[in-house]
Amino acid sequence: MHPLPRAILYWGSLIALDLSKYLVVGISSRALFDLEHENEIYVSGGFPAFSNYQLSHESDILKPGAAFPLVEALLKLNNIRPGERRVKVILMSRNHPDVALRVLKSIESYRLDVTRAALTGGTRLAPYLEPFRVDLFLSASDEDVQLAANAGIPAGRIYDVPEKSAAAIDHIRIAFDGDCVLFSDEAQQVYDAHGLEAFRKHEKTNSQTALPPGSFAKLLRTLSEFQGKDLNDSHVQIALVTARDSPAQERAIRTLRAWGVRLDQAFFLGGLPKEGVLEVFQPHIFLDDQDKYCLAAAPKVPTARVLTPISGVASAVENLEITIGATETADGFMLICKPYLKRQFRAAEPQLREWYSENMTILNEEAATSLQDELAFSIRDTPKGDERLQLKGWLRPTLATTNPIESAFSVVDRICKRVKRWRRGDHRERWVGAGLWLAEQNFRRVKGYKQLPKLLAELAKLNTPPPAQARVA
Repeated sequence: MHPLPRAILYWGSLIALDLSKYLVVGISSRALFDLEHENEIYVSGGFPAFSNYQLSHESDILKPGAAFPLVEALLKLNNIRPGERRVKVILMSRNHPDVALRVLKSIESYRLDVTRAALTGGTRLAPYLEPFRVDLFLSASDEDVQLAANAGIPAGRIYDVPEKSAAAIDHIRIAFDGDCVLFSDEAQQVYDAHGLEAFRKHEKTNSQTALPPGSFAKLLRTLSEFQGKDLNDSHVQIALVTARDSPAQERAIRTLRAWGVRLDQAFFLGGLPKEGVLEVFQPHIFLDDQDKYCLAAAPKVPTARVLTPISGVASAVENLEITIGATETADGFMLICKPYLKRQFRAAEPQLREWYSENMTILNEEAATSLQDELAFSIRDTPKGDERLQLKGWLRPTLATTNPIESAFSVVDRICKRVKRWRRGDHRERWVGAGLWLAEQNFRRVKGYKQLPKLLAELAKLNTPPPAQARVA
């Protein structure tokens, strides 16, 4: 039998289905099922050995993977109200369609309501996350998770199946870390640059100011809609498990209150191990950005690591589909990248060098030089690092993301969801205006606001047309 051509296979129909109305979870086959043995075959013997094994075991049902309980629990949310389905789970795998039948048969065997799939035949999954409107992507592949994070999709690298299976419960439990997961890395930057005491002082000073949202804030808000008003009959339980302690916990609690999110449990551990409380809470998934906490928690509970998006040139290089590569040294390549990363360069350099060595080792020196010249030419007019708009200090990181406006948008979204039927005319504009007016009541000065006049001056320079050249009579 000839293998199917490399292509995307859409299993089921997306016609006339608006995925924006659902919580959409993209799940890889290795996250959903225990495929570690099969992955070892692929690593050691390549695709032919993997394909032969899968075809010969096509009727063997796979064992549940680390994310299986989460998927099962999420799909149960569709049973809360008869006829109202609010969760969609989509299988997203690099598997070739011809060898994916074992996974599809296993889904059917466990009676999981997973009717759609993207099977990319070995190509990257990240470009297909947006068309499926994925709100959460879980995979066992560091590369796929990193590329998803770079694309702005909340993503987690799932760890191995825990040693013990958790007892079945009627509701879903999810545990989140705080900084760099639910919240932005603003406070983490203070800690990294100035230490613990400066961090505590900063958080105490800003205790009344909501933290900017992190990559998983939107997912948290969506999950909170399933909680219900009755504390004793909630379909979703949310826990915050963070290394913060006094006095930094106040800002975290006030932030979640401002977002309209109810915490069922919170653990401010001040550097204590997290796995103990997690083993008692027994979440369907624990999401953290630090590897040390994930490695400790993974044997106890299903765990996924949140990867930090790689910005600037590093992201562009990471996403290049170039498989040919370079010269004896990567120094020239690093010199091109360094001005455009500046403070981030030290952290990104090891990954850039690894990419360079893996992808540019078969080009001769002339071809590699030509490629570097093209890269340098393509970014020649790009503002470099902190020199963009000549802004330094707090205002630049404040405006480098959409975080300052996200809280206002979330209020507008919450207000507009109350409308049962939209009418013509300016009905939408009036409700959006009402939401923005309500959000305005909680507006505070952005960090670096004193630099706003300078920003306006720089923008004015960019918008000033060049002087007209005198015409020759």
